[in-house]
Amino acid sequence: MFDEYIELGPTPADEDCAQVGQPNYNTFARMEAKAYINQLNREFSHWVESGWIRFDKKWFNHDFGSYCEVVVYYQSDDEVSRGCAFSIDRHHAYRWDQEAKKELMEAGYWA
Repeated sequence: MFDEYIELGPTPADEDCAQVGQPNYNTFARMEAKAYINQLNREFSHWVESGWIRFDKKWFNHDFGSYCEVVVYYQSDDEVSRGCAFSIDRHHAYRWDQEAKKELMEAGYWA
């Protein structure tokens, strides 16, 4: 169904993120991605529930190891789906919302 994606980053743009090569990178990157996806699902719930887009994590290769990014998947031949994805790329939150902060705290991210 979804044949294209846009990379949104590992966290909201104005937030720090785990760095490849740091101890426990994979653990912290997964926590970040899960919280970010949940936040995006709240922020854009109508488009997700309508089936126009889907958020997920995607791993990419790098010289220093694999790194995780959150992506928005869309259907390239569907004008609405494509428009939603590009709008999200331009207008998603730059900071963690309160629910994401709580989720990360409960997962031990800031322990």
